[in-house]
Amino acid sequence: MLDSNVWIDILVFDDPVTRPIRAALEAGTLEALIDSRCLKELTYVLDYPQFVRFAVKANSTGRCNISKFGGVKWWGDRGAGARNRPGGQ
Repeated sequence: MLDSNVWIDILVFDDPVTRPIRAALEAGTLEALIDSRCLKELTYVLDYPQFVRFAVKANSTGRCNISKFGGVKWWGDRGAGARNRPGGQ
């Protein structure tokens, strides 16, 4: 489970510290879990004025699209019929 701050470092700042995480997610050699609360928080934070200029796009549901990373797996919400993919796709 990656904290939203780590996702921001990956998606916005291209932080050298998180580059190995990003590379491993893209290659599918690392599996990260995300749930609706984390995705909602990430989407909310990326909508802050200071991040708008980075143009991290949300998907059609208004949520941040992180499904481009093959190693991201949906951690279903307890008791809910959670969707299969991150980003509400």
